Amino acid sequence: MLQNLLIALLTIFLLSGCLIDSSPDPDAQNSPPANTDDSSDEADDSDDANDNDNTDDADDTHGDDSNALVLSMGDSRWNNDGRESTLEYRDDDDVLVIIPDFTRVECPQDWDADARCMYVANHTVDGPLDLRGSHFVVELEISQSILDNGGDPGGIVLVAYVQESNAPWEGAWTCATDNQAIESTTFTYECTMPEDNDALNLADGGDVGKVGLQILRGDIENSAGGVNNDIEGTITMKSFVIHLTAD
Repeated sequence: MLQNLLIALLTIFLLSGCLIDSSPDPDAQNSPPANTDDSSDEADDSDDANDNDNTDDADDTHGDDSNALVLSMGDSRWNNDGRESTLEYRDDDDVLVIIPDFTRVECPQDWDADARCMYVANHTVDGPLDLRGSHFVVELEISQSILDNGGDPGGIVLVAYVQESNAPWEGAWTCATDNQAIESTTFTYECTMPEDNDALNLADGGDVGKVGLQILRGDIENSAGGVNNDIEGTITMKSFVIHLTAD
């Protein structure tokens, strides 16, 4: 009897042990795979990197210059507009050098026998292009010899312009700045075109207009009489940007 009782108790004990060992571990069941956290972190890092890159690209593309017309210094559309200057593009520095022929005493034109001598960097532009209210920013390097020139007033006068390429050849010539107002050989010339001049709203078609910088002798007739043709030096354009008005 006692032997049978001991056997029964031993059997119950063994069966209880098997049931306990076979029960699932709740913590182990709910734990994620070992690499889940690492994969999640990598995905987050990747998303952050992409977001930053896209933001930078958007800022670069749609920044202050998003509505600007940048005229390349090496563009073949630059010319002297038939006036008394030579234009020389220097590839090493990416600049356009205006070399005026200051030795000329007279510069008659077909439309004006007494036309004033001028030295022009002229660029043709395609329409449609609305330049009303546009803002010109031109980075220049001007020879010190020009700025030191005496005369009455002497030196040069800078003038920005926009003009139609066809009759009646209307446009705007404005922001006259003489060299007495230029304090350094490195000079940023700025000019805002009038908003109420419809001639600056260029029509459809190719090469319907031209923009640029005129350089006039500052003393077409100085106090001593005649023309001051003793000026020497060059004017170098390093950049020419036209900021257009918002639509």
